[in-house]
Amino acid sequence: MQRPLLCEPAEVRSLPPLPGGSLFCGFGELIQDQIVRLAGPLQRSGQVDGRVFFEDGGCAANVMWAAVAGGGRARFLGHVGIDPTGSWLVSELERVGIEVMGPRRGSTATSICIVDVTGEPSFVFDPGDSRSMAPSDFDIDSLANCRALYLSSHHLYAPETRSAFLRIAELAQHQNIPIALDTAAANRLQEFGIAEYLELLADIQPTVLFANEGEAAVLKLGPLVPRGLDFVVVHRGSKPTLIYDHASVCEVPVREVTRVVDATGAGDGFAGGFLQAWSQTDNIETAVQLAHHSARQVVTLAGARVPVLGTQDASLTLPARGQLQT
Repeated sequence: MQRPLLCEPAEVRSLPPLPGGSLFCGFGELIQDQIVRLAGPLQRSGQVDGRVFFEDGGCAANVMWAAVAGGGRARFLGHVGIDPTGSWLVSELERVGIEVMGPRRGSTATSICIVDVTGEPSFVFDPGDSRSMAPSDFDIDSLANCRALYLSSHHLYAPETRSAFLRIAELAQHQNIPIALDTAAANRLQEFGIAEYLELLADIQPTVLFANEGEAAVLKLGPLVPRGLDFVVVHRGSKPTLIYDHASVCEVPVREVTRVVDATGAGDGFAGGFLQAWSQTDNIETAVQLAHHSARQVVTLAGARVPVLGTQDASLTLPARGQLQT
């Protein structure tokens, strides 16, 4: 395939206008992240130094958090455990103004994130009772006033949550709410089946599909986006982000990050920054630039979330329009 061209500033790739609602919505489960930062390579049957700490997590919650950090309003839709951990996770979201809706039952999901010396994360996921979500847990009021809906394909791949995922997507379609879908984990995608995934994309019709480089390779993206999509945005770490549309592919350069502390949640930060930018501009290159800024903030801190303006721990904010740099 021919090397992508730089996205020209004068070249307008227009996102569809968002509806007049006031919220971004994200579907998933609240998760307690247990993060293990390694000081050296793991030794089979041995021991290595490191740091272990706990963070709030969950892809949809992280994306909504990043959107709020950029000045937006957000609602989390999904499972919350009725245990003390679940109550704590809810209080943290509500502290920064994120609404929480969805079933409260059973135990909270847990993710163990092992971060190697390069900052690259690997994950072990214990769903707890989060996969008890059912279509009956959500109705038309779940998406009231939503401007755009974020979905992670994790919940499509898991048979237990697939019907709830498709229910939320159907509700969004009926209300003409644009969907931003994250491909989420190349290995899960391969296990699910590429042909089946592409067929469901044509049914769900997300406006934007997010993928990392590994996921894009599994999907075998060519010069045209899959049927049912408007855009595919492929974030590739320090390499330029690729934007595919129905006519071409171009790249948006990424500013260098001098020190990566923790890459956990970088993709979530990217998606949240993109959503917030979408509420300000229909130019997709500008949205990707703001997504880059959001992701840069995430990787320079431990954990998957940045401080939110207006809270006591706020120290980082997203740039105003006109202050973006690639």
